[in-house]
Amino acid sequence: MYDSIIVRESCSSIRALSREILSGKWKQAVIAVLIYMAAVTLPVELLNLAFGADEYDSFASAVYLLIVTGPFTFGSTVFFLSMVRGGKSKLEMLFCGFERFGRTLGLFAYIYLFTLLWTLLFVIPGFIAMLRYSQAFLVAAEHPEYTVPECVEASKRMMKGNKWSYFCLMLSFIGWYVLAMLPNMIAASLLSLAGASGTVINIVSYITSVPMLWVLAYCIVAEIVFYEIMTGNLRPGTIPAGFTVHGEQQAGRQSFEEEQSQTAGENRNYSYKEVTPEASSERGEGFSYQTRQDAQTESSAENTGSQDAANPQQTEDENTPEEENKSDL
Repeated sequence: MYDSIIVRESCSSIRALSREILSGKWKQAVIAVLIYMAAVTLPVELLNLAFGADEYDSFASAVYLLIVTGPFTFGSTVFFLSMVRGGKSKLEMLFCGFERFGRTLGLFAYIYLFTLLWTLLFVIPGFIAMLRYSQAFLVAAEHPEYTVPECVEASKRMMKGNKWSYFCLMLSFIGWYVLAMLPNMIAASLLSLAGASGTVINIVSYITSVPMLWVLAYCIVAEIVFYEIMTGNLRPGTIPAGFTVHGEQQAGRQSFEEEQSQTAGENRNYSYKEVTPEASSERGEGFSYQTRQDAQTESSAENTGSQDAANPQQTEDENTPEEENKSDL
């Protein structure tokens, strides 16, 4: 289970890094969000029309959402986590949750049920529960060996002390959401005044909601950046490979598929490059990437160096046989 790492990066810093990650990848990210939204919402509309549920969702659409939301949420999480980490984000990743159908369905049902129970007590406890469980699918994507309760417990542990920061990050996107919804609201108002049918209003609503795809992709990447900070992958002193610093392209990192094929529970091993103070100032906030293994390696090296400094005589005396033979010659 993860230790709780308090996120102290500002919302603007996290958003700036998210934009940098999405640079050159907006098209792929938007297509992924479009596929997710279409797979989740369009069948619901068709089922509602088929069963004559104009105002409320039909029972069939509710069952459909229960079945597919978990797997598609898991698949989109894997896709965007791979994108943030510099791996090859393939659109077929969006459907990988169906390969772990029982686990993803169970995780979604678990989160939905307990959030609903807390909401029945009062709105605020339900909202807090939603924040506590917000990282569960990311944990599930990174740790396939975790059970559903373990994913939820890891999310709760990470969010301890981070709920307010996460809430502020999500709240910082409200301006973008309002801006993206303006075409939708204007079109819906005009069509309603013109007396258009509900079907026509729904179709136009989907078309005018296209700008929302960019905002959702932006927000999802920011959520994953927040997760990377909490798990210790974002640290001062290094930057993610693939980013350009002083015109030099950094070395590529291990892909998400290769990472997932490693033995469960092992520390992840990415390739990173040290960032200079000049590069940090140019990038604005001095964003940083570093894995837990890198941190442990640096810590071990520092401890070894301090021990050698404390015992210089012992270090000098510990010559290898080859070195002794060379000195005799």
